[in-house]
Amino acid sequence: MNGESLERLFNPRSVVLVGASDKSLWSQLLDRNFVTTGFKGPVYLVNKRGAPAHGRPAHTSCRELPEVPDLAYVFV
Repeated sequence: MNGESLERLFNPRSVVLVGASDKSLWSQLLDRNFVTTGFKGPVYLVNKRGAPAHGRPAHTSCRELPEVPDLAYVFV
C-alpha cells in the first residue's frame, strides 16, 4: 500500500455502508458514529432493495453512487 491508500483508509473523504439497514445494529452504530463525530464527507447507504435506512434514502447498487467512496463497510 502506498501513502495515499493509507490516508484514504484512515482519513476517508467519503464512505459507503453496503447492506445498510435499520435492522442491523452495526449499520446503526456506524452511521450514528459518522453523524455524532462530525464526519464532513458523504456517507452513502446501499442495500439490495434500495429501502431507506437511518432516515435517509439508499441506493440499490454501488454503481449508482455519484463517486467511488474511499472506504466501504460491508455488512454480511
